[in-house]
Amino acid sequence: MTDKEFVCSCNKAFEYSKVFFNHFGYFCELPYTAIINLGKDAVAEFKNIIDKSITDNYDYTIEKYGTIPLPKGDSNDILID
Repeated sequence: MTDKEFVCSCNKAFEYSKVFFNHFGYFCELPYTAIINLGKDAVAEFKNIIDKSITDNYDYTIEKYGTIPLPKGDSNDILID
């Protein structure tokens, strides 16, 4: 995979993550390693997982990519210990 193809694939994945953000209110992890190894196939799988997550209203990226969802509520209420 060339650098240009990698950047294009990452940009497509990021566009899908924006759709995910609009639904769930936080960004999911992007599959950079998979994109490096599988290219367009990884992006297609990522899109399918995003679509399924939105359809089912369940974040499948937690299990697949290690997304850590933000806690519910106002972000100003988050305390740092």
